[in-house]
Amino acid sequence: IYEGGTRTPFITRWPARIKPGVSEEIVCTVDLPSSLAALAGQELPDSACPDSFNVMDALLGKAGAKGRDHLVEQGRGLALRVGDWKLLKHPSAKAVKSLTYEKGPGQFELYNLADDPAESKNLIEQHPNRGARMKARLQAIQEAGRSRP
Repeated sequence: IYEGGTRTPFITRWPARIKPGVSEEIVCTVDLPSSLAALAGQELPDSACPDSFNVMDALLGKAGAKGRDHLVEQGRGLALRVGDWKLLKHPSAKAVKSLTYEKGPGQFELYNLADDPAESKNLIEQHPNRGARMKARLQAIQEAGRSRP
């Protein structure tokens, strides 16, 4: 659930349709069903792909297109990314160890990816309100069993 395991380039190519460029919008492979259904003019059933969003405009590189406003990532725990902020929720409060430094301790970690893409400075104690809002949003998504409304 750390960026090193989840942040990867997403390359789209469609000659005469997509102009070369770079986008900073957040998209995920889980968005392909909703996006491709929209491209084909089909309705995605409500029960299908409950975490898939239509981000086709972002995939096509359209000016002003928006990607996701949030992303839930799953691994040995869960993570919620909203803009540049990312909350990590570990299964327990035991510290997580990486190769170069120890994370935690605590069940939750909070990072500003714009300032710290390596996720080396846990800001959960410095930003308790942001942490609480993100914890509540992640909990609501978990309880709903889906992230798409």
